[in-house]
Amino acid sequence: MSEEKRMSVITKVEEAVDEILDALLDEARAGNVQAARLLLQVAGLLHSGG
Repeated sequence: MSEEKRMSVITKVEEAVDEILDALLDEARAGNVQAARLLLQVAGLLHSGG
């Protein structure tokens, strides 16, 4: 994969992550336990540097 293509993919993922996390947070606030668990898993990964 070319460097340009790789950077394009990374940019798209970074943009999508914010939307995904916002949606998960909204779902968790609405009582969706699965969304809350997923958010906790993501937070754990971020905290551990993974």
